Amino acid sequence: MKLMRFAILLMVLVFCMACSININLPTVTTTDPQDFTINEKPLKGTEPGKVTIEMGGGELNITSGAKNLVEGTVRYNVKDWKPTIERNDDSLTITQGENGKITIPNTKAINEWDLQLGEQPMRLEIKAGGYKGKLDLGGLSLNKLNISDGASTCDVDFSEPNKIVMDSFTYKTGASTVEINNLANANAKELLIESGAGSFTFDFNGKLQRDLTVRISSGASDVHLKFPPDANVEIRFSGGISNINTNGTWIVNDSTYSNSGNGPLITVKVEMVLGSVTIERK
Repeated sequence: MKLMRFAILLMVLVFCMACSININLPTVTTTDPQDFTINEKPLKGTEPGKVTIEMGGGELNITSGAKNLVEGTVRYNVKDWKPTIERNDDSLTITQGENGKITIPNTKAINEWDLQLGEQPMRLEIKAGGYKGKLDLGGLSLNKLNISDGASTCDVDFSEPNKIVMDSFTYKTGASTVEINNLANANAKELLIESGAGSFTFDFNGKLQRDLTVRISSGASDVHLKFPPDANVEIRFSGGISNINTNGTWIVNDSTYSNSGNGPLITVKVEMVLGSVTIERK
């Protein structure tokens, strides 16, 4: 009984302390919207160069079609958010703001990135905070792709085949809503997904040119895997998945779901803590 009273008293004390804590975050003043123009020429190295795009919260739109390496505009209305560009023979980095500082604008913030990428072979890395993204990476020449972000809403599409072999595609995210379409067009050898809780859709339509290994590690999430009707697929589940839903005909052997089809093999390894997975082939 004494132990119970002590526990209740401790909980009340912690609650009262929490109510008395004030968090003072620095604020910033917004300005009239400014446009930062980007027009970066191709890199000089002979190997695929590294292109890094690093932003905070806001909106990020990326498409192909640039004549140079990277073209586009960043519109912002906080002085410290003016992007900076660093480059050498084999790398280009576009980044924004002072790292590590949390600032809250006193009015509506604007941070809009509209970029186009060129056809030069590259290793592309995108780093972002909590943002809204629309990335159509079809028709590029990506040797490697890394995307990492916070709690975000992002649509990624490979609307056209990637023009060179992609050694790996890594996507690390928090509690987000992410949809990736036409993954077969990525022309990748390996896809690695690491996420927190959220909603994730991975669509494997497109032109699959080689075997693809996919590893998905997620928290308590809702994951939807879509395959074309003639796909050659093997899916292996592990962890604490609470529910597996199927659409179409699947061969089930313990925790492995498979279907024989035409062309290269897609091997998917799913490890989740709770959550549910829907797999469809149509």
